[in-house]
Amino acid sequence: MSEQRLDRPKMRSVRSKINLVIVSIFAVVITLLMLFSYYSDRADNLDLAIAQVKGMNSFYFDSLNTLMVADVMEDREILRDKMLELPGIVEVRMNRADVIKKKFGEGLPSEQPVDELDQRGLNGETLVDVREIDGERIVTVVKPYLLTEDTHGTNCLECHRRIKSGTVGGAARISYSLEEVDAAALAGLWRKLGVFGGLFLVGIVVLSLSMNSVIVKPLRRMLDRVKDIASGEGDLTAELDARANDEIGELAHWFNTFVGKLRGMIKEIGSSAAELTNATEHMSQLTEHTSQRRSPAAGRNRSGRHRDDADDGDHRRSVTQCSGGGQCCRGVEYSG
Repeated sequence: MSEQRLDRPKMRSVRSKINLVIVSIFAVVITLLMLFSYYSDRADNLDLAIAQVKGMNSFYFDSLNTLMVADVMEDREILRDKMLELPGIVEVRMNRADVIKKKFGEGLPSEQPVDELDQRGLNGETLVDVREIDGERIVTVVKPYLLTEDTHGTNCLECHRRIKSGTVGGAARISYSLEEVDAAALAGLWRKLGVFGGLFLVGIVVLSLSMNSVIVKPLRRMLDRVKDIASGEGDLTAELDARANDEIGELAHWFNTFVGKLRGMIKEIGSSAAELTNATEHMSQLTEHTSQRRSPAAGRNRSGRHRDDADDGDHRRSVTQCSGGGQCCRGVEYSG
């Protein structure tokens, strides 16, 4: 059965298994890392976009104030068109409040509130709204502007007399699309993945070469030794290098110890076998010698038994002869 196991197709090495584990761990870690980086970039982009839109909102209001002071409010649509040409800007409006409409009229179509956000802005709320439309994130900032003696450095009450200070004069609305920045974040994600993947491949090659010299080769030498011992052709006097101060070195040390004990056992078995052989030969010689000594004694015993039989026969004949006369018998008896 052991021969059949040795003849089996070559299995994957320890190095390939370790590499597989490392690749699997890397795939999981890099996936989580890239997802975290991507969504972190998206969150950062959103925060930056909100800050930028707030700044654009204030800039738009200040620009309208400048046009008002310069008495060129009829050019405010030109300003709006220029704002819409900026990258990512999808909506620019200055919603007129009722107090302004009463004094200066309804204004342009782009200055009319269109939804709840506009109405809430005119009611004095500053709003930041983030929505996703067809996979595109849109940031909308609605900011009301109050008519005061010092609104961004301008005395609005000079133009808007008889209006109470602090009254909402309008709400500027600017919407910004994050489609481009999100696409840039996704492209950055793929670049990072390529860089990390390349570095990981280099690391895998270096690690594989290191494992080959530190782990695989010592294990291969140990495996070859075990195969030689199992096949009955191993050299039990050779030892593995056990100088490494790690688990491989300790394994080699105990393997050498095991082989040493096995070598001693084999020597003892050989010595015992030799002694048993000598003892067997000695017993065989003693048996043969004893048999040879017993053969003459047996012959002598047989000769003695023949003489005794002859004497008995003579004795019986004498007794028979004496039975014919008493004197003869008595004479024989006395002489005997």
